Amino acid sequence: MMKEEIQKKVLEIMNNNGIFIASLEDESEDKVDVDSLSYISIMVDMECEFDIAIPEKYFSSTPETYCEFVKMLCDIAIECKYPELINA
Repeated sequence: MMKEEIQKKVLEIMNNNGIFIASLEDESEDKVDVDSLSYISIMVDMECEFDIAIPEKYFSSTPETYCEFVKMLCDIAIECKYPELINA
């Protein structure tokens, strides 16, 4: 799986949870406004979609902007499922 495919799946997961971001090219600095239930739902959907167990460190803080949130989710997928893409 390529990074672009991972980003597309992450955006799809966020959209399915009511967070609509068109693309990562949209360098929006809008502050994240996600309640704890939605945050957990996104993380669980990530685990199901990528068949991973997200490390606990990612549950302790929410990124500040939506772009940072998408980047974090992509990084989680790459770190946990596709480590060969880390330096690609």
